[in-house]
This record gives sequence, structure tokens and C-alpha cells, in this order.
Amino acid sequence: MKKTVITALLFLIALSESNAQKIKGFQNVDPISVGFSADRLDRLDQWMSSEIAENGMAGATVLISRKGKLVYAKSFGKSNIETERDMTTSDLFKIASMSKVITSVAILQMYEQGLFLLDDPISKYLPVLKDMEVLSSFNENDSTFQTVPSSQLITIRHLLTHTSGFSYGGDEISKIKAKQRFGDISIFGNTLEQFVIALSKIPLSHQPGASWSYGYSTDILGYLIEQVSGQPLSEYLDDNIFSPIGMSSTGFNIPTNQYSRYAQLYRSQRGELTPIQSPDHRLPENKEITLFMGGSGLISTAEDYMRFAQMLLNGGTFNGKQIVGKKIIELMSSNQIGSLNYPDEMLRLLGEANKFGLGVNVVTELGSINELYSAGSYYWEGMYSTSFIVDPKEELVAVFMTQTGTREPIRAKFRLMVYQALNK
Repeated sequence: MKKTVITALLFLIALSESNAQKIKGFQNVDPISVGFSADRLDRLDQWMSSEIAENGMAGATVLISRKGKLVYAKSFGKSNIETERDMTTSDLFKIASMSKVITSVAILQMYEQGLFLLDDPISKYLPVLKDMEVLSSFNENDSTFQTVPSSQLITIRHLLTHTSGFSYGGDEISKIKAKQRFGDISIFGNTLEQFVIALSKIPLSHQPGASWSYGYSTDILGYLIEQVSGQPLSEYLDDNIFSPIGMSSTGFNIPTNQYSRYAQLYRSQRGELTPIQSPDHRLPENKEITLFMGGSGLISTAEDYMRFAQMLLNGGTFNGKQIVGKKIIELMSSNQIGSLNYPDEMLRLLGEANKFGLGVNVVTELGSINELYSAGSYYWEGMYSTSFIVDPKEELVAVFMTQTGTREPIRAKFRLMVYQALNK
């Protein structure tokens, strides 16, 4: 009975899925002409439809380019099950940590203008971060803790590589944040300045440069952009990245007249999809975001992010607009953490033997033997199961957008389905 129901759902999804669409700034070509197998791209269709039929996600959009030509642009399922709205390539998504790559590019854009050096102490520009303390012991009974002084100043490079010690949590840091009411900082009403001041009172999880730890580093870089440019982060990104390459639907706030394009976030559990409505995941229509979190706060579309990712593959340019130089792209997509390794809990996401660049996970020669990705390719993901990958060797870009509470296998399977379709 279950197999019959799934088969029927697959048929309905196939009827409702969009055909390959035209995206401004890209030329559509027959996938076969640039080395893709049409039959194997059908596997991608089938996998997407199967995930939706089995309630792994409500809907999704996939865009793929090769050699600068668009070969695949399809949407599947619903962006909102309750309103029965079909998913489209222009739907709006919370891209969460995929924001980090954009903010990192903005920092590198400023760097190549000579506004600072990567090994400058961040305290040179943000004095509140000068005398940071590092957690040395923690009392589980009452959440009291001891610290030691930081052995060195935190640099801009530490922040770009997530080796600064500003981590999202772990049990001890999370309890310290709760005790100090760090969670009272709101994206509605507070500012990056207030956020960084509050963060400066939380101890680092390790000495700067000693380990890799995922956290708030990119949000601090967003505040650096504000201080150096004299603009809110939202305006700087719009003026220097979004507007030049046509990312017209990307930003921190959704215009009221575009709110219907916002894809609903769902949680997939035990074969059921449940809409998530909490303020952290669903932006209210009547509130403006004032705290521009460069590490997690952007909203975008598959089309816009495809333009951004193609710009990376193109060596910093898209449609005649240069955002950064080719040497910047080479820098950000090279190993910047040396012999440091990812913590064990991140290996499933980022891969054995891979390394972090400046804002992206870089596939190494050793890491490339574990997956289909080429050595030198790089990617990043968002907690709502979004993902993108850039592969310079294959001249390939792929973007995946959905809104499903973290499901790690979806993102890895998306990349697998893209790569298995290559035949030349």
C-alpha cells in the first residue's frame, strides 16, 4: 500500500515540477553539449521527487551550470504545503550559514583595497575585543567558570578561518551564554555593535589559532565592515556585491509585497513534515531586522546565489562586473588552517582530510578520494539544508535550496546526484 501511495505522489510531483527555466545572466544549453548525461540528470529528478513524496522535504530548487552555461534549473514540490504554493527558482530562502561566504567575500574585497591586512589584530578596529579571556575551567553545579588571558591578539585571519575561539557553543559555552543572558540580544531592535559588546563578555573556547571552532567569527567581520565602511552591513553588501551582479532579491529583510515568496520552513520527523513558526525561523511580516548577522542572517533565492557562486568560479567577475580579483578567489579557496583539523563532529559535514579556506570548505587531494568532488573544489551549507558547490576543475557550479530543519544527508546526496550525472 505504501509503495502504491509513493508511486502516485511521485507522478503528481513530476507533473507539478517546473521545466528547466531561464535565469537572467545565464545562457541555457543542452546538458549533453557540456558533458552531462540527460539520463543521469533524470536520476536527480527522481531523487528529488522521492524525497518530497516521502516527506523528507516539502520542495526544493536545484540550479547547475557548467562552463558558464546553465544546464539545469528546476523546482520541485511546494514552498508552502498549507497554501499549496508551488516551489519556484525565485522563491526566498533563509540561507543561514551560506551568508558567511558572502560576508567573507566582502571582507576580502576590502582587504584588496588596502583598508586592512588579514593579520591585523581585530582590536585595532574593534577595541572592545582587545583583552579577551579564554575559558580554562567550568563548574557544572553552578555554571561558574575560570579564564586565562588570551595568549595573542585575535586577527582578521583568525576570524575568517574560524580559529578565533568565538564558538557557537558546546555545553559549557552555551551555559555561560545563558547565565549572562546573551540570548536577550534580538535581531529586532539591537545592532551589531551591541551584539559584539555582549559577545566580548563571553570567554573564548580556545586560544586564538589553536583550534578550529564554528561560531560567531563572521558576524564580528560584519561589524568590522560597518566600522571601516561607515555603512550598515546591509547597505555595504547591496552596494558592493548584490546590486553589481544582479542579486536583487538578497538581503536581511523581505519587502512586504514579496513576503508570499518566502518558503516555509519544515521539520521532517518520522515521515511527517511539520511547519516551524518560531521567531528564529520565521520572520514576522511587521518587523524590520536591525541586527545584520553576516554569519547567518541573509535571505536569498537560488537564482541570486547562483549568480554569486558563478562569480566565484569566474575568478571574481559576473556579467562584466568584477567583485574581487582572481587572486582573492585563489586565496579564499586554499587551505588556510595548515595542519589544524576539523573537530570530529564536523567531519560528516565537511569530509575527512578537507581543510578550511577563507569562508569555505576546501576539498583537498586526500579529501577528494572520499567523494566524487574534484580536489580544489569548495562548498558550504546552511542549517536549513541549503548548499552550494564550486568546482574549478570541472568548471561546475551547483546550488540547492530547500527549507528543512538540518538534514545532513540531503545536502551530501544533492552533490552526489550532480556529480554522478557528469560523463565528460
